[in-house]
Amino acid sequence: RSAGRSISDRVRQSDLVARLGGDEFVVICPETSETGLEQLAFALKQDFTRLKVGVSVGFAERTDFDRGPDDLMARADQAMYAQKRAGSLR
Repeated sequence: RSAGRSISDRVRQSDLVARLGGDEFVVICPETSETGLEQLAFALKQDFTRLKVGVSVGFAERTDFDRGPDDLMARADQAMYAQKRAGSLR
């Protein structure tokens, strides 16, 4: 609950926060630059550290090549696993 609340407190009213299941959340941030996504990811990591909860963040921007939401989610998921391996934001 604290994690979900922390995410909701960080995003804009125009953003969408959803729990995918278990400990996985997705945040959809329309019209947000990569820099904005990086800032959000950094802030969330700080918040979760204070909550003493581990966090891995992956993000992706929509491209003209996306056939649908699944393409975007797959790239964000890949970025999250790459971040877990590397220990960096991406």
